[in-house]
Amino acid sequence: LHPPVSGAYLFQLTANGEVDLRVSDSENAGNAVSIVSVEGGDSGTASSESVSLQAGRRYYFEMECDSSDQPINFTVSWKMPGGMHRVVYGEHMSPFQVR
Repeated sequence: LHPPVSGAYLFQLTANGEVDLRVSDSENAGNAVSIVSVEGGDSGTASSESVSLQAGRRYYFEMECDSSDQPINFTVSWKMPGGMHRVVYGEHMSPFQVR
């Protein structure tokens, strides 16, 4: 994850199954912690507490999904400092590099 500006971010997760969004304080996957989850049901939305991120740094993030009987659809948005909620697009992400 590549935040475009420094400051406090709020994440919002919408999903139709059990989904957990985890974010690390660095590129290290081992430091990732759950910041917001949606628990089962037909559809749900949940918001995180504020997460401090710095522009120019890379942060590991992952989604853990669990659905026994249907495909899972989810959307992750963030509220940047001084902005409004927007979907996190690919321009703010890059593939995780295993080392």
